[in-house]
Amino acid sequence: MMTILARFYVISIFLLELLLLGAAVTVHIAVWLGKNQIREPLLVGGLLAGFATGFLAKDQNIWKNEFKSCPSWMRRAVIVLGLYGLVIAFFEIVALPSLRDPERMLAVSAMVLAFNALFLCIPYSVLWANPLQGAELVKKSLMSFVALVLGGVVILVRSGAHL
Repeated sequence: MMTILARFYVISIFLLELLLLGAAVTVHIAVWLGKNQIREPLLVGGLLAGFATGFLAKDQNIWKNEFKSCPSWMRRAVIVLGLYGLVIAFFEIVALPSLRDPERMLAVSAMVLAFNALFLCIPYSVLWANPLQGAELVKKSLMSFVALVLGGVVILVRSGAHL
């Protein structure tokens, strides 16, 4: 029973990461079109989900385990989005400072896009490429769930302090 719940949790995290990646793409396109309004909940939600997803990683070494076990097309997409984010950040902050947006929204949205793509590799690997089984899946899922709840509490307390 616990294994089924753990698997359901990881599938839910995978779907959440997929939705966040789609939202990050949408926001990045909007920023390219001049709508420099990145919604803080999207950024915070992406970071929180990524933080919780990180606890699913085997030995906490995403590059060695989960990233390498993903299909080559997925690895290439993550690398391309990561390089894209770094190049955009470099040009916006260093190379063309006169053209940059003071809030650096293009660089921020490009990096969020890159991180969301990377975070998607973890539940994919845990579920299909190099699946965790039994007690290990339950343990990793529980740690991830606790991190998600604690992170959510911190965010709620932080946002409540602004009221």
